[in-house]
Amino acid sequence: MHDDPIPLSLVTHTIFCPRRAWLEAVGERVDSDQIAQGDYDHRKVDRVVGAHDKDEFQSVDIRHERWGVSGRLDAARMIENGVIIREYKATPVKQAMTVTDAMRIQLALQSACLEDMGFRVAGTEIFFTSHHRVVEVIKENRRDDWPWNGRTRRPALDAMNSLLDYAYALLLSDCIRALISCGLDPHAGFLHSSGRNKPALALDLMEEFRAPIADSVVQTVINNGEVSPEGFTAVLGSVRMKDRTRKSLIAAYERRMQTKITHPIFRYKASWRRIVEIQARMVLGYLDGTQCEYRGIRVR
Repeated sequence: MHDDPIPLSLVTHTIFCPRRAWLEAVGERVDSDQIAQGDYDHRKVDRVVGAHDKDEFQSVDIRHERWGVSGRLDAARMIENGVIIREYKATPVKQAMTVTDAMRIQLALQSACLEDMGFRVAGTEIFFTSHHRVVEVIKENRRDDWPWNGRTRRPALDAMNSLLDYAYALLLSDCIRALISCGLDPHAGFLHSSGRNKPALALDLMEEFRAPIADSVVQTVINNGEVSPEGFTAVLGSVRMKDRTRKSLIAAYERRMQTKITHPIFRYKASWRRIVEIQARMVLGYLDGTQCEYRGIRVR
């Protein structure tokens, strides 16, 4: 009997295809088009073992001493509160980007190995090479930690709604500032009523940014473990954030607003905060007649 560690790939292949796992265990690998495609899609991360660029590392060797398993993860990115694991997977373009049980087990084992090596895993994701898309993989127990019974009006009745309320408030403030900088009255809207002194026009402008900014920030802080269910308190029937949770959410929001993307209409790069200002100016252009229509942004 020998003490060689069990390869992580053997475990995941057993879930994906027991026959392939058996063939590899006895040293008989049969090449196929799918395996060749997988090798091609991994060419970037397999190019140099341990290569890294600033806080990004590729082909990282990992192991769990107590469990007796070892392997190599495709890529790891260091962030402020831990490590983000990324695996590259090939999927035919005509097929949906499905995170399989084998992929989840692979990421779970890689997370356990990194944690045994002294690192904190802040998130896991799959990059589908054929679709050029990243899919975040949430641990099942994390979903149980954040119960969601739907959107509720203020006051927030759960932690998720408390996060959304605050993220929307931050976004609304940026929309108000953008409109005022253009000389527009944020209370004179089209879709929302201005009753009870509501900033109707700012709420109108805010609608197209709810998902790509506010919702994305809330999802990110939960997936990355930047906030926890313990960071909230119940007061008079409402759930409120503690100071540490609030600061974490604000920091994540600012990171998002400083992220640059290509404007889907004008095709140049700008931060999300700048894009909010651009859209406010497009509202002004429609109102003063220099533009025949208002074109909202659409993201994938």
